[in-house]
Amino acid sequence: MHLSSVYCILFFPSAFSAFVEADGVLLGDYPAEIVPEQARIFSAKETGRITELIDVSGRIPRDTIIACLNREEIDQKQREIEIELIRDSLTKRDEIQKLEEQKAELKFYLSLPLAQRKYETQPGDEPPTEETLKEIDERIDLARREKESTEKRKKMDFDKLRDSYIIRMPFNGRVQYNFTIPEDPDAPLEIEAGQSFITVCDDSAFYITLALGQTEMTQLPPEKMSVTVSLSEGKTLSGVFSHRRVEPDRSGRNTQLMYSFRIPVQDHELAYSLISSKCMAQLFYAVDGETLVVKKDELNLSPRAAAAQSWGRLAEEVYPEYVVVVVAADSIVMRKK
Repeated sequence: MHLSSVYCILFFPSAFSAFVEADGVLLGDYPAEIVPEQARIFSAKETGRITELIDVSGRIPRDTIIACLNREEIDQKQREIEIELIRDSLTKRDEIQKLEEQKAELKFYLSLPLAQRKYETQPGDEPPTEETLKEIDERIDLARREKESTEKRKKMDFDKLRDSYIIRMPFNGRVQYNFTIPEDPDAPLEIEAGQSFITVCDDSAFYITLALGQTEMTQLPPEKMSVTVSLSEGKTLSGVFSHRRVEPDRSGRNTQLMYSFRIPVQDHELAYSLISSKCMAQLFYAVDGETLVVKKDELNLSPRAAAAQSWGRLAEEVYPEYVVVVVAADSIVMRKK
């Protein structure tokens, strides 16, 4: 192992500003991304024409229609479904009406004296009973429930189909059309099947996200972490720890532990302009008490480096009055015992 120098930097709470200002101890720079609370991309399910676009300059309420694909086709399908429902309803109504007539005849038959009933049946036919009347009632009830279930299913199927053509805002937030809108509102706007054409985001919160895989990092209390991203013109974007969760990596074959740091409300407009931006974030950790930050390349110059089994053990041998808090990418953070 290559370990290095005895030279180090000693930090007391009053001296933190010389190294990390008020954010804590710098643990390193990490690839990061700026993301909204949630986002969704809509793709065209088929080739066709887009209509019913709206002004997306402001915040859009949930359930607002933001686009429609092939409106004429979906309207025609709705008319066909309505005709089909009427036809099915009439067919079931006739079936139920015939059963009601049979029921009325049977009730009349059962109301007759036993001696007279034999004149109301054909020779060889089994005479109806109360059980027969019960069976007709069950068939009427079944026909009515089938009628109701069929209507409900067809309406649900159509609603599902319609919702795949009529795009509604899934939450309160921002809309971005992924194409150039023609100046002429009557000009046709064609799109290919599978093409992504709308991106929406929930702007109620924004986060700086980064992946941490080192065991030393994941064992730290995350609520003591914060991040800062340096932007152009001296601007910065900071975030405090919000949550962490396991997510698929970009390949989709593996998982990674993602940390999300909430950006303050006053910086939401800036964060929105940077959505999906790839950046480098400085990760800070707030350490209580007297803190020592030892650079690895300096610690590696120690005479004890050659025999050391780990960075942590080497640091504690060189500075026995301190205990290791975390072994970061380029440095080791220690705290007074």
